Amino acid sequence: MRRVKPQRWVFGIVALEFAPARPIVHVVKRRDAPTFLRLIQHHCLPGTTVRTDCWAAYDGIARLGCQHQTVNHRHNFVDPFTGKC
Repeated sequence: MRRVKPQRWVFGIVALEFAPARPIVHVVKRRDAPTFLRLIQHHCLPGTTVRTDCWAAYDGIARLGCQHQTVNHRHNFVDPFTGKC
């Protein structure tokens, strides 16, 4: 009998302003806006540029005072205009 393990979701942030870049990783129970926005607000100062995909849970990032840039992975993994992923 095959045993199915419960899924674990990981939310990560990479702080690029530090050399070397510092990853911040959290195991999360939910993939929703309250969870993600709380973590972003905790780790990112207002004015920080936050780059994400187009997951709806990220829609409130600008309300945190952060600059929000997105890439639509349905069309490209790397944005062809900005080079951001």
